[in-house]
Amino acid sequence: MQKLFLPAALMVAMVLPVWGFEQQVDRSQAYYHFMLGLLKERSQNLSEAIEQYREALEHDPKASDIFVRLADLYVQTNRVPEAVQDAQSAIQKDPNNKEAHRMLGQIYLEKLYGNETNRQDLTNAIREFQAVHKIDPADDSAMLALGQLYLQANQPHAAAEILGKYLDNNPDSQQAIMSIASAFQQLNQPEKAITYLLKYSQLNPDNLYVAQQIADIYVKAGNHSAALEFQRRAYEADSDNPAMIRKYVDLLGRNQRYAEALSLVEARLLIEPDKLEWVVLQAKTYQKWGKQEQAESILKSRMAANPEDVDLALSLVQIYEEGSKFPDAVQELQRMLQTVSAKEGDERERKTNLAMIYSHLGYVNHQTKDYERSTEFYQKARSYVDPEDTGKFDFYIALNYRGLNRWNDAIELLNDVLKQDANDTDAWELLSFIYEEKGDIENSDKIIQHLIDTHPNSLQYPLMKAERLQKREKYPESIEYLKTMLIEFPEDDRSLFLMGAASERLKKYDDAEDYFKRVIDLSPQNADALNYLGYMLIDAGTRIQEGLDYVKRALEIDRNNGAYLDSLGWGYFKLNQLEMAEDNLRQALVTLSDNAVVNDHLGDLYFKLGKFQLAIQHWEKALQNKTNEIDTVFVGKKIADTKSRLP
Repeated sequence: MQKLFLPAALMVAMVLPVWGFEQQVDRSQAYYHFMLGLLKERSQNLSEAIEQYREALEHDPKASDIFVRLADLYVQTNRVPEAVQDAQSAIQKDPNNKEAHRMLGQIYLEKLYGNETNRQDLTNAIREFQAVHKIDPADDSAMLALGQLYLQANQPHAAAEILGKYLDNNPDSQQAIMSIASAFQQLNQPEKAITYLLKYSQLNPDNLYVAQQIADIYVKAGNHSAALEFQRRAYEADSDNPAMIRKYVDLLGRNQRYAEALSLVEARLLIEPDKLEWVVLQAKTYQKWGKQEQAESILKSRMAANPEDVDLALSLVQIYEEGSKFPDAVQELQRMLQTVSAKEGDERERKTNLAMIYSHLGYVNHQTKDYERSTEFYQKARSYVDPEDTGKFDFYIALNYRGLNRWNDAIELLNDVLKQDANDTDAWELLSFIYEEKGDIENSDKIIQHLIDTHPNSLQYPLMKAERLQKREKYPESIEYLKTMLIEFPEDDRSLFLMGAASERLKKYDDAEDYFKRVIDLSPQNADALNYLGYMLIDAGTRIQEGLDYVKRALEIDRNNGAYLDSLGWGYFKLNQLEMAEDNLRQALVTLSDNAVVNDHLGDLYFKLGKFQLAIQHWEKALQNKTNEIDTVFVGKKIADTKSRLP
């Protein structure tokens, strides 16, 4: 037999007992072919390496390690089924072969990210890396892989636990830090996510991705002032990235630093004066600053030179819509409709533009509660899109049917949408609301339970259940249900908010105040909590100025919110500052024209001003749209008493 010369490192390896059996002739031959296979593999002659490993198995069919080597080569040569088979054979021969389990797990990972993705590959990958972790609990790579797989499988608890162990040994791993932060976000525990990210950021202050994730978490928690510093870092690390610029400008605006935001946008416009993105961002920043006319002027001046620019015109329409200037929006949309209909050119582009114009006309008419006309426009928009895109228009048409109390038509249409996409959660939610409004509590609850069951790691649908209980005035049941959620998620601001709302309804005002203050501590810019607490204090009549301060903070965050303006107006009414009360209550009426509470408040105001006929009109409108938020019997008595005062 020809003498085989091997590298020194492999000669050392040859004297070690690889498989743990006493050396026999067949084992010697197996080892010989195994070593030849290694040499062929290292010289990238993979087909001959496979032949040598197969030959080795002829002499030792129980050698688990040889199956692992073969599986690896099959993966490299895209022979995945054979790779799986040999990795499984390795495990069958030796269930504690860690590398065999790792190899099989990696094969499933390759399949998972390839073209043949299916849920079973994810389950299989988790199983194999769990086996690696069980065999060797100190194996760092297995822990990291498991953590990321658990995240993908929507198992954030398991992900956080295993990644925490990994980070004990690898505190500087950016991959693990980002993953564990994502796990805690899924668990709605942003404070824990922030803790890990901040610790890492202190060691790596220039890391763009970590700074951005910290900013995003703070934004989600409503802490815009804390978010701004990290968004600034992310922006400075990548200042030419349009996404970074948009996020930084947005946060500057949320912190009322509008001049800085505009300065940044205008600097971009000097570099790229014709880029529509910066023009629109400039206009929107002015609008958020409360300067509606400047916002409109910027876009109108651009349109004077480009009257047929559809994107520019639609941007102006959005400015009108955001400013609740719906007649102006309709006028611009009608102009666009004429321009696009008459324009010759690419037919597909024309249809796309018409679909957008009609969809905006549908939206505007929905906002003004002309549901019939809105439906007509949505149906026209629907006719210009591909069949697979019609579902989103059907959803909006169903919203109009809801506004018209055409429950059965809405239900039928939404069921058609769900036949096309059973995972359309928006359609499921709307369907539940419609059953609820129709009085079909059983089907409403079935849908909520379906959403809870199909999204086990989401708090959104349990919160919907708690809200629904409160809508039915089952406040004690809602509180008991929320308490079970708070055991697992003690710092979930949404659950705490609902606890506050239910407590207020039960006249447990001290409890309600405590819950709302906890929400505000966790999310300082939670405008709804600020407004609810402020209104509660105002309505009690004992701490009116303190209540007004909370409401003003809410309006700094959302200056055009009708509910917040109503609270402010009611506060001024309580302080007998009737002119300011009227100004704010009438502003609230712009967006909440049919709201029972706003109309009831205006009725009280006009009664106090001696304008009895106006008072009666608003009280009657409050009764037309009565909800459990007003005492309808008392409002009726106010109307009767006031009518008796008329000449």
